[in-house]
Amino acid sequence: MAVFRVTTTPAEVLELDDVKVILKDPPSTDDDYISLLITIAREWAETLTGLAFTLRTVNEYWDEWPSDNGIFRLACRLSALLRA
Repeated sequence: MAVFRVTTTPAEVLELDDVKVILKDPPSTDDDYISLLITIAREWAETLTGLAFTLRTVNEYWDEWPSDNGIFRLACRLSALLRA
């Protein structure tokens, strides 16, 4: 049986200061709120496109050697990683 763990980077694709410049007159001056909206937008775009916009590391652990000619087959589909 295989178990996998997905680790994402904490950095967003867009920086807060860059988004504030693009917005010119942000509807909110609360940086935490704007940062949350950046994260929500990235996650929505990843779900919509099926692509990952941030770096992800996948570690898969096996408890035994595979029996079919020693070929490892990933237990998780890459598209499932976007929902992890």
